[in-house]
Amino acid sequence: MSELNVLYIYSAIPHFTGAVRDYDCAFGIHSRHRISYFNADAVRLSFKLDNFDVIIFSFSFFSNGDFFMGRDLINKIADFKGVKIAIFQDEYDYLLRYRKILPELKLTGIITIVPEESIHKVYGDIKKSGVDFINALTGYVTDEAMTASPRHVPLEARSWHIGYRGRKVPFKYGRLTQEKYIIGREMERICAEHNIPANISVDDNDRIYGDAWKDFISNCRTVLGTESGSNVFDFDGTLVPKIQQFIVEHPDADFDTIEREFLKDREQEIRINQISPRIFEAISLKTGLVLFEGEYSGIIRPWEHYIPLKKDFSNIDQVLAAVNDLPRLEKMIESAYRDIIISGKYSYAAFIAKIDDYIEKKHAGIRNNSLPVLGIVAWRDADGNLKPCKNQSIDCPTSTPVKSNDHLAEPVLVLRLNMNALQRKMFFHYSRFSRSRIGHAVRDTVNRLGWCKVLIRKLVRTMTGRS
Repeated sequence: MSELNVLYIYSAIPHFTGAVRDYDCAFGIHSRHRISYFNADAVRLSFKLDNFDVIIFSFSFFSNGDFFMGRDLINKIADFKGVKIAIFQDEYDYLLRYRKILPELKLTGIITIVPEESIHKVYGDIKKSGVDFINALTGYVTDEAMTASPRHVPLEARSWHIGYRGRKVPFKYGRLTQEKYIIGREMERICAEHNIPANISVDDNDRIYGDAWKDFISNCRTVLGTESGSNVFDFDGTLVPKIQQFIVEHPDADFDTIEREFLKDREQEIRINQISPRIFEAISLKTGLVLFEGEYSGIIRPWEHYIPLKKDFSNIDQVLAAVNDLPRLEKMIESAYRDIIISGKYSYAAFIAKIDDYIEKKHAGIRNNSLPVLGIVAWRDADGNLKPCKNQSIDCPTSTPVKSNDHLAEPVLVLRLNMNALQRKMFFHYSRFSRSRIGHAVRDTVNRLGWCKVLIRKLVRTMTGRS
């Protein structure tokens, strides 16, 4: 089949996280079809869709889509006759916002991390509407990991025997997400007691990003890890307010109390446990893994690819001995690298080839035979900085996604008030503030005040132009 025109709708806001950007960029790199990216943060979708054969909504769009999913966009997508695919990941977090809207979009397929046996529980009537469901992972092995030589420092020369960075997460996500905090907190204590060289933190202030993160992983014999995802679904929107009210009334309540009062039964209903892209990254850098026991999507196996740690830490002596058994650890690292990285089975190229096959199967074969005429709106320099061309904007589709911190110096006043530019500036600064520690604190406070939350949301939508 000849190339199809694909419009990939995403949000640049989450692109400060490398794994999100890797995912979105991979379609443009690996698809057999012509991918045009549209950043929903920048402006409302005002152009016609007639010349596209396929529309793909990224999970990065849905994570912020309550700002963008106005009636005009819903109607445009509903009227579009081509293939329409929605990519979801954190259904437990934001599917509730879209359950009523999704049937209106008349989707062809949904890419999901929800296991096949649980799709009917999560998607309900949407599954009955004839939409295809395609199972996927939360992320895959990047091109850099596939082709670059690992930053391989000999295990005996690495500064840290065990490394990790985690953070506290809201109780509402349940036991699976709490394990990311628990493994770090307990292993930090255990390593201190045993005088083991370790660099472990669950403090947000100690987060590491960019190349510094890869340098850190490469300087650890092993890194800690857990399964990813959440098994708690708030289908009717009543769970989170109950938990928030309980915490207001019992500010000293710990997770075990919240789990006992609200979550225990819910966590048994659906099982989402997934392997994390962080695990792929550590394997690609030839660093060993110490992981809580789990399934890890059936991809890695204990004692062959990683050192299994019991969740009650009862086998900690065995684990610490394995970290110090360098020949055995080296064998596990090489086995994981061969089976996961070199095999190519879990690469973005393999994943997107699967999606291309689906698109070609579903496409009716009637093409508009239009070719996009691409203009240059900006250049990205060797340091990754965006250099806009004079008098150009990124309101139109682009050949690659923009980044969360890309900012065009648009004039706000051009003989008239340029409302689009003003609203984009407001939204740019709002999104930066909302990701800051102060922004998180303000959001948590606002969420506890129902009337205030509604008022502030309306104010933000007015100022930013997001419907």
